[in-house]
Amino acid sequence: LPKYYGDGWQYIREYIRVMGDELTGRTILGKTYHFERTTGPANKGLLYMTRGERAYVDGLWAKAKELTEDERQLVNVRRDEISYRVWKTDTLKSLFGMFSFDGNNNKQLLRDIWELNVANHGFDHSYVTVEESERLGIYNFTPRYWTWRMLGYATRDRANNFLELLWGWIFW
Repeated sequence: LPKYYGDGWQYIREYIRVMGDELTGRTILGKTYHFERTTGPANKGLLYMTRGERAYVDGLWAKAKELTEDERQLVNVRRDEISYRVWKTDTLKSLFGMFSFDGNNNKQLLRDIWELNVANHGFDHSYVTVEESERLGIYNFTPRYWTWRMLGYATRDRANNFLELLWGWIFW
C-alpha cells in the first residue's frame, strides 16, 4: 500500500476498514444495510452513511491525496476514489431519482472517469464520452445512467439533445 498510494496509504486502509466493518451490516429502522459489490452503487440498501460519516470519509480521501509523493501515486488515489464519488453522486446528490442536483459536479466526475481511464466496466457498460454527455445533457442524470446500455442503445444514434433522448425512452 505505501508504494501504491504514498504516505497517505493508512487513510486508504482506514477507508476500507470503515466501509467493510463499520458501514456494512447495520440495521436501521428494520432495514439492514450492507456492502455488496455486485448490486451496483445506486442500490439504496447498498450502504448507509450519515453526514458526519461522509465528512469523515471525504477527509480520508483528501488526506490520502495530500500525502502522495508523485503523480503516479496521486493518480492511483484519484482512480480508486472514483467508486466512492460515483456512489455519493448516485445516492446522495440525487434530488429527483434519476436526475442529478449538481450538474457541475457530474461534469467533473465524468471528465475524471475518462481522464483516469475507468470508463469501461464491463463489455457493454462503457460510459458515454464527455462530448456525448455535453451534446445530450447526460450529466443531468446520475452516473447510473451514464452508459449507453442504461440510456438505451436505440437512442444513441437518434438523439441529438436531451429532449430527444427523453423522447426516445418514451416512444422508441
